[in-house]
Amino acid sequence: MFGLLSHFTRAFNGSSLPAAHSISWELPLAPELSWSKEETEAIRQNAAQRNICSVIDPSKGSVMQTVILRFDQGNHKLLLDEFFPRPSFTPMGGRFHLNIPTHDGHLALKIVIRSQLDVANAPAYLTEVVEKTRLRGQPKTKGVSFKETTAPRVELLLPFAPMMGGQLLELSEEEFSMAFCGNNRPPLYSRKGECRIHFSNFFVLQTKVEVLQAQVRRRPFHHTHLRIGFQTLNPFEKEQLSSFLHNFTEAQTA
Repeated sequence: MFGLLSHFTRAFNGSSLPAAHSISWELPLAPELSWSKEETEAIRQNAAQRNICSVIDPSKGSVMQTVILRFDQGNHKLLLDEFFPRPSFTPMGGRFHLNIPTHDGHLALKIVIRSQLDVANAPAYLTEVVEKTRLRGQPKTKGVSFKETTAPRVELLLPFAPMMGGQLLELSEEEFSMAFCGNNRPPLYSRKGECRIHFSNFFVLQTKVEVLQAQVRRRPFHHTHLRIGFQTLNPFEKEQLSSFLHNFTEAQTA
């Protein structure tokens, strides 16, 4: 992965791409973009350092990874390396969100995949930026609730206790609550452990957590309500979680 830069340098240094990969970049009603010096430096720095950026598919809520290979500022074009995990569908023409880390937040770009180049069975994507937003700091998203029929599955493992499986009830960027369906309150010899939340086939969050509260409830069925805080989310996991919350909220209000 991420080894295609030298192959495509000539295509971007020239005035046009090879005839076999001719592209129409026109997009009806596309807004006129302008790049600040700070934004340009952030994109070029991420490309030079091969920093991993996240790619979000808003239609599916899935999060993937890529790196920027080249940036054509004048034409608002980005050459991206293959997506990981590789999508099972052809992303041609699809609209995605690309989040580029900066020193004080991240640069959120809306991109359209215009063409795909294949070398040694590894695809690279020529994309056009159609919209951009500069986000400073780590914006917080309000918590969300889940319906019983569509709630993600949660697995909680604490020391000296069997694994507890349940459903996600509520979620925020700092903590979550789950329903553990058991006859007895789980033994909490230690409140610190690990959890695995299955959001989708593309996003399974596994991280260290701490149980903040445990309450036995008998309605609407006998279960234990656990409130759990995240302990050690790394920057990419935080971004995944924030993106999931944002996309889930938008889907609920659409």
